Amino acid sequence: MATSNYSDLKVTSLTINGYAIVAPAAKVLTGNDTITAADAGVVALNKTSGAITVTLTNPTAVTDDGKRLMFVSLNNVAHIINQASGFGNGGVNEDKCTFSALVGNALHLIAWGGFWYVTGNQNGTIA
Repeated sequence: MATSNYSDLKVTSLTINGYAIVAPAAKVLTGNDTITAADAGVVALNKTSGAITVTLTNPTAVTDDGKRLMFVSLNNVAHIINQASGFGNGGVNEDKCTFSALVGNALHLIAWGGFWYVTGNQNGTIA
């Protein structure tokens, strides 16, 4: 029986059932910024005085389906994430997530059909 050593294997892309699996990336924001589906992965919010306001653009249907974003607060600051069409296409009553002023607040999202859906929320108020 033949054996193989895969300890040096480097996977550069992966598609399962037609969906691309995107390796998580990390991005640190220290000021207001715009985040897109191209930034899929972890977005750390790291500003000690004053809140960061993030503008989150809609993902592209089909192309970005399955991509995930996780926003995490590294400071005791009430950061804000704005999404014009609303999370899950919820409109103006669900277009902003405001964190309480605590370290570790987080918002987990998944892209599907051109919208960002909330899959987890730690101390964020969506209104």
